[in-house]
Amino acid sequence: MFDNESGIQVKAGGVDGENRDGEDSSEQTMDYVVLKGAGLKEADFSYASMRHAILAEANLTEASLVGTDLTCADVRGAIMVGANLKGANLSAAMLNEANLQDATLRRANLSGADLQEANLRGANLKGTNLSGTDLRDSIYDEDTIWPKFFKPMDHGASPAKWFDGALIISEEEWVPGIEADEDN
Repeated sequence: MFDNESGIQVKAGGVDGENRDGEDSSEQTMDYVVLKGAGLKEADFSYASMRHAILAEANLTEASLVGTDLTCADVRGAIMVGANLKGANLSAAMLNEANLQDATLRRANLSGADLQEANLRGANLKGTNLSGTDLRDSIYDEDTIWPKFFKPMDHGASPAKWFDGALIISEEEWVPGIEADEDN
């Protein structure tokens, strides 16, 4: 336990990828908590306050974050497959490269969030506030549910079918004039 900036005691951990699978931290105040790389599969953070939390690269597979306040949280590269974030506040959160496949984000607030390169395949975003959200290079599929009248491609998201089965390399790996070796 430690005192955060507001003087509230919170559990610290996860610095070395600590395993906290199944932990129940619902309705707790955990602002500024550091759980980088932590194992948090099926953990319950429902209605917790986790403002400015560091959850980068954490495994939150099937975790419950219903109604959780994750304002300005760092969730970059987190694995959130099947996580329930219904009604969560993720305004101004960093979710770059997060895997939100099959996650429930119904009526969540993602205003001003950064979802660049996020995996949104099968995610349910019905009724979600996406105003000012950066979706550049994020991917979605035919199972992704968007808010009514929302056009993901107008906000930089790309259909997964454009990438499935394709050889995708970064610009740093690409050498002009050199073709990929298909035998490998």
